[in-house]
Order: sequence, then C-alpha cells, then structure tokens
Amino acid sequence: MKCFVTKVQLGCIVLDGLMDSKGKYYLSVPQIMSHLTTDTKQPTRAIKALPVKGLTIDKANIVGTRETVNVINAEMLEFILFEFAMKGDKAAKDIVRSLVGLSIHQIFSDAFGVKFEREERQKWLAQRQSGKATRRTFINAIRDYVKRHPEHPPMDSKFIYANASDYVNLRVMGRRSKQLKEDFELSDSGSVRDIMSIKELSRVEMIEDEATIQVDKFDIHPCEAVRRVSDVLLFAPSDRGLV
Repeated sequence: MKCFVTKVQLGCIVLDGLMDSKGKYYLSVPQIMSHLTTDTKQPTRAIKALPVKGLTIDKANIVGTRETVNVINAEMLEFILFEFAMKGDKAAKDIVRSLVGLSIHQIFSDAFGVKFEREERQKWLAQRQSGKATRRTFINAIRDYVKRHPEHPPMDSKFIYANASDYVNLRVMGRRSKQLKEDFELSDSGSVRDIMSIKELSRVEMIEDEATIQVDKFDIHPCEAVRRVSDVLLFAPSDRGLV
C-alpha cells in the first residue's frame, strides 16, 4: 500500500505518521522501537512476539520515494507500549504515563469548561515528559545522598523522596498529596502530576531540578534542599480546585 507521511508530535517525541488512501493511520515499526529502551536488532520480530490481539504488520511504500517500511496500525501503539512497559521498558512506561496523564488532564479540562487546544496539549505533554526526566534525576540524587550517609538505611531513599515530593506539591498546589488526591478524586495509585497545568508542572520541574543541584553539589538533605529552593523561588501556591 502507498502512504503519505507527516511528522506526528507526542510532546518531546516526534514520529513519522503515515496515512493510506483510505485515511487509515500507521506508524513505522523500526521508528517505534528506536524510541524505546529495549535493546533489539530485529524490531519487527520484537513487536510480532508481543501478545497483542489483532496486531498485524504491513508493508508501506512512502509516496514520492522508493522507501518501503514495516508498519502497524496507529491504534495498536497504546497496546504495544503497554506490553513493553509491562516488560520493564522505562521509555515505554514514561510514554504510557504521559499519554494517560494527558487524557486525564483533557477530561478535567472538558469537565470544567477549560480550553485545552492543540498547542497547549503538546506543551503539556512535553512538560510532563521533561518533568519525568527531572524526577528520575532527583530520585538518583536522593539515592546517592543516602549512599553517602550510611546513617540512612537504603529504604530511606523512598521515604525521603515521598516527603520531598509532598512538600513540592504543598508549595506548588497549596495542598499535600493526600489532600490533592481527595480533592481531585484520584485513586491511591494515581499521580498528582497528571492533574497539574503546564505552569504547575513547570514549577515542579524547576524546584526538583534546583534541589538536585543542592543535594549533589552541597550534600544538603533532599527535603531541606526542596524547602530552600521553594523559599527562594517564592511561588504563590495554586488555588485551583479549592472550594
């Protein structure tokens, strides 16, 4: 089949989207795999091995070129990402969480009558993906801090991050994680970051990024680093969702 190609943006990720003469959308198999952390030299075989019902791989000729690529129906992307995420692929996990978060944010925006246009959706998704990278860096900084301080048991890294993250939510949103989940009716496993606006996510990223520097360079306790950075930035907490 012959397909036209255009760039499809998923926040920080850009894919070649294909469309056939009937208006059906496809994605290149090698390109999908290039954005995941699963190490494979045979992307088509890796995707074929997934237990995804209805998954087929077709060949597409790109209009205006002699290029032929293996493709999947674009609707299969969410199932493929989910399966790789279940296998432990970190990139797949981040993409799935970001897309789920985008859907949740869109639902809340619709419910409150808030416009969430195309450019805003892409900015939100890019900010969310960027924020996840920052959070991983902050977590690594906490783990290294615990290693440098044997008085803190290894399990303390999770406890310290939970407290630091809770304080970030308090400074950015005006409420702690537990209260935010109750106010926005999130499940215990739900992420508070999924209901944040672009501005709020940007503030979270800024605080955690600067706190990481404080922990790494000056060996400051992560929770204290977050407090210091928050005090310097002087953000006025959001009052969104408050009655």
